[in-house]
Amino acid sequence: MGEDTRKEQRWKGFADKELAAFGIKRREAGMEVPYFTRDGKLYRVKRFPWGGEPRSCWLGASKPQLPYGLWRLPPAGDAVILTEGETDLIALSLAFPKVPVLGIPGADSWETEWRAYVADYRRVYLSFDGDPSGDGRVLPGKRPRKIGTGLFEKVRADIPEGRYVMLPDGADTRDVLQRLGKAAYKVLVELADRGWEEKVAREAMNAAVLRRHRQVVEPWDRQA
Repeated sequence: MGEDTRKEQRWKGFADKELAAFGIKRREAGMEVPYFTRDGKLYRVKRFPWGGEPRSCWLGASKPQLPYGLWRLPPAGDAVILTEGETDLIALSLAFPKVPVLGIPGADSWETEWRAYVADYRRVYLSFDGDPSGDGRVLPGKRPRKIGTGLFEKVRADIPEGRYVMLPDGADTRDVLQRLGKAAYKVLVELADRGWEEKVAREAMNAAVLRRHRQVVEPWDRQA
């Protein structure tokens, strides 16, 4: 998808009227994406140049990073999705307007203290790019990355209860929603739930086996 599609008044597959709900503006130099604080105050602006070089840049003075979409995030709820990047959040928010979403600005930007933003949600879904920077998988023809260097591994270390939404190789969340549709993404979420349930069941079984081992084997050993 081209960066400059001004004649069609679309960007990354989104119409300008859709982007306006997120405060995104079309400028001569490129699209400008505002970041807001939790209370809705403008924090900083990221520009995506029309030519694609650089891929993006921050305007104004340097500031500590914030997740994208904080001003839209309820403090608690049933389910929330953590995704990678601004346009993935937009795609999810448009497809599922009742589901809270929080965007991680980049694969290397995760901060441990951000887990507090989703601590009061019952289910946390991790929907990151299906590549080495997102979920750490090794794609064909690519050199393996060190274990734990993908965004998924970094977030899972702080949010172990996160449910893994495994995207197709090389795809991001926006790709799935724009090319395959909402129904396909729902299937991936269902698989994430199934994977979580299997993990919980496996851990419960292992705990039961350990308890039984202690009840039977350890008393026997002490009598020896």
